[in-house]
Amino acid sequence: MFGNTFSTLPLAAIGALALAVPAAAQEAGEVTVSASVARTKLVDKGDIFTNGVQDPNAGYKTREAYHSIVGVSWFPIDHVALDATLSTPATTNNIPAGSLAGLPNLGDDEFVLGTIGASVHPLSGRVRPYAGGGWAFQFTSQERDGLAVGLNIENTSGPYVNGGVKVGINNRLDVFADVRKAWYTTKATGRLPLDATYTTFANVEADAQLDPLTIQLGLATRFGPGADEGSEIVDRAAG
Repeated sequence: MFGNTFSTLPLAAIGALALAVPAAAQEAGEVTVSASVARTKLVDKGDIFTNGVQDPNAGYKTREAYHSIVGVSWFPIDHVALDATLSTPATTNNIPAGSLAGLPNLGDDEFVLGTIGASVHPLSGRVRPYAGGGWAFQFTSQERDGLAVGLNIENTSGPYVNGGVKVGINNRLDVFADVRKAWYTTKATGRLPLDATYTTFANVEADAQLDPLTIQLGLATRFGPGADEGSEIVDRAAG
């Protein structure tokens, strides 16, 4: 009995809030500005070469990075948005793994993520799921040497898809959660010291598969027809 009671409480709360908050529509001409906290994790895959020879057992691991993302969306037509986002710098490490396990951190790299794309928002109302895609960019803003000397990680880009849900707090303010997956590779190079005096080095190169997964939780402010105080916004079918 108590299980059924507790399971209905969230639904009742959502229903009560939905009655208290006006329905929201993503209308043509609307602009949304968002800010979020985000967690990004790379897939830690790639081919590693030492002095031009591939080591199939060599690998690396990186820690998850936490940062912020700001975004802007413009709706040229109802339910369809053009999107752009840019993150604050995020930092991760590069810990040797596989046949290189036991070596210290090769170095840290700081990167900025950006996207341009489009998204579809098929539903009107307080709870509005959406899906989108486009092109993602990863800019290396700084490298800090660890064991590796002269660490260099190239900028890169590739396609992405994302999906999420917005929940209206009032006519102007939404809370949202978003998951984004991108696919791209980069080339990383550096030199590993072969002696304690740092006079002899091995050239190391990695064709790194990054494919970051980014999870966001944030707030969005809406400007335009759907956010005007006193406007009567009703649920309607897409289009």
